[in-house]
Amino acid sequence: MAQQAGKVEVELRTLVVGDVDATKANLKAENNATMDNTVVTALYKWYNFVPLNLWKQFQRRQNCYFLLISIMQMIEEISITNRQPTVLISLIPLLCVTAIMDFQEDQNRKRADRAENESIAHKVDPVAGGGSDVKW
Repeated sequence: MAQQAGKVEVELRTLVVGDVDATKANLKAENNATMDNTVVTALYKWYNFVPLNLWKQFQRRQNCYFLLISIMQMIEEISITNRQPTVLISLIPLLCVTAIMDFQEDQNRKRADRAENESIAHKVDPVAGGGSDVKW
């Protein structure tokens, strides 16, 4: 699944029920033979947590407002706090607590993804006329 500028492109597979040869031919023609059913709902990787989390948090207007106020507090001509960004005293802990909560939520998603991906699924084999239990 590819995502670009708010649009989501879904890669589809064409499966022909009861005809394994046609299904394999379609998969090769569509170049999707390597697709799997792995479930991934986690938002972050270890290398993009900080920038993505900050981006997500500064999408909220109140965080942008307090960041703007703290920047303005450092401008000598308009500062009443002697160029000390006092608003940062409350903004930074708020951002840290929210980041910790987002991290824990993402870890829970990863655990749930792992459990789902390790579950057993019933695979139907139309050629043999039966089925078998396989790892998802």
